[in-house]
Amino acid sequence: MNRDRKEYYKQYYETNKEAITARKKDSAKAYREKNKEKLKEKRKEYYLKNRDKVLERTKQNKRKSYRENPMEDLAKQKQWKIANQEKYLLQNARTRAKKYSVPFEIDINDIKIPTHCPYLGLKLEPFTEWSSPSLDKIRPELGYVKGNVQVVSNLANTMKSSASLEQLVTFATNVLRLHKTEEL
Repeated sequence: MNRDRKEYYKQYYETNKEAITARKKDSAKAYREKNKEKLKEKRKEYYLKNRDKVLERTKQNKRKSYRENPMEDLAKQKQWKIANQEKYLLQNARTRAKKYSVPFEIDINDIKIPTHCPYLGLKLEPFTEWSSPSLDKIRPELGYVKGNVQVVSNLANTMKSSASLEQLVTFATNVLRLHKTEEL
């Protein structure tokens, strides 16, 4: 029997394609588990060497995804933002800090989202106009530093950012005086 080896392997592969594919997947998975740190380091090294190329490719993929189905893409973004509210608030704060040259020393553990706004008592609900969670700098001049941030409603943060403490106290006092406390 003088079989052609190439033909034999080809026929063997065709006959056992599913089993071979399953073995390869299992083997690759086992390798990735065993060499997790090594692979992580390689990915990091590759990223550092090819940062611009990777970022451009990521940008192009995002654009392509958006062009193909903008509503689905936006829905996915919204779902991510709802599921990862702390990360979302942190990313936006980091961007603002960089833009306005404000100190930024917080991490995700410094952001605690309460169920209700501590100032107005509104139930915090993402993507609502005024009751959406918003990261507030208690003393704006200190920036985003540990102990100086809290999550409040968008309305409360807007009111705080637009008025001084004295103006807020005057406003609250006059609201109570003019509307008689029993009405509130």
